[in-house]
Amino acid sequence: MSSTDKQTALVNQLQIDVPKEKVKAHLQVLGVFFLLLDTLAAISKPEDVETTVDEFFQRSTYRLQVWLAQVVNVDGEEDFKKKPLQDHELPPLDVALALHSFGAAFPPAEAHEGIDSGQHNPASQGYDELKSLAAAQYWQSSTQLKFDAIDSMSKDATRVIECPSCGAAGSVPWAGARGFTSPGFEYDCARCGLVVNHDLLCAGKFFEALARAKNDPGFCLPNTAILVRGELDVSRCASIVAAVRKCLQDDKGGIPPLKDLAESAANEGSSTMAFIANKLSRADALRAERNSAPAVRPKYAHTPRLADVVVALHHQRPFINNVYKQGWSAPQTAVPAGFR
Repeated sequence: MSSTDKQTALVNQLQIDVPKEKVKAHLQVLGVFFLLLDTLAAISKPEDVETTVDEFFQRSTYRLQVWLAQVVNVDGEEDFKKKPLQDHELPPLDVALALHSFGAAFPPAEAHEGIDSGQHNPASQGYDELKSLAAAQYWQSSTQLKFDAIDSMSKDATRVIECPSCGAAGSVPWAGARGFTSPGFEYDCARCGLVVNHDLLCAGKFFEALARAKNDPGFCLPNTAILVRGELDVSRCASIVAAVRKCLQDDKGGIPPLKDLAESAANEGSSTMAFIANKLSRADALRAERNSAPAVRPKYAHTPRLADVVVALHHQRPFINNVYKQGWSAPQTAVPAGFR
């Protein structure tokens, strides 16, 4: 079967499975996302577009965390799935894009590790003038951040992080040689003195997952719930967690504090995540499980409760562009020919 025949068959099947109005609404949402990214590119110097977009995606991922914690006020994935959104809880468009991208870009197992966004597509509820006003007012009073994502880029200069060792919160700049968007990001924790960087934030996320897995048998460490053939299987998670904990235990039978592990890694001239990965690679119990050792995520994959949303946003960007260029997703345009 040719690729054209496959596309035709897919469209025909979608016409049966998906109501036309839902397809139209979804494409219009993608059109709004395109215009948001197009506006961002238009205000950037040509040579700075990619850097600006990456910073925008990092900010959007942070704002998604803020929305979940301070606007929707949920403590976990299950709470989010069950909670109906009120009009004043509708997120800024960049947050809706981040949530949409997470659900669209990752396979079921990775979505299982984060938030199943399929139940909530906030942008599909629509943003009329009254809803937008209510949402903007509630967002700004709850977060102290600008509701408009483009406006936030120029006016919200800092973000909050928590020290992965002691939990103390601190404000760090987005820009600059040691700013959060820089590969050289560093922050001196005022409480414990740890020099926090992207590597230690990733390691902190790993330790949080390991602690949660100890108390929740149904929780899977990142990248351990998927088989080679792509089928979701959580039955191995508990045994993998036990093997990982055993691998990282010190002479006293406990897991060393993150700060101590970071010092050991530094003494070997290694990053903390590479140090952890090296330990896991030597564990026989983990080598016996195909694709079972937790993957070392990219440097921004330390968002609480979420997989790497920044990567998801980058994955979605060319798709959104292509759909728009086909003429399918302009905010007021009709649906593609097969759906009319």
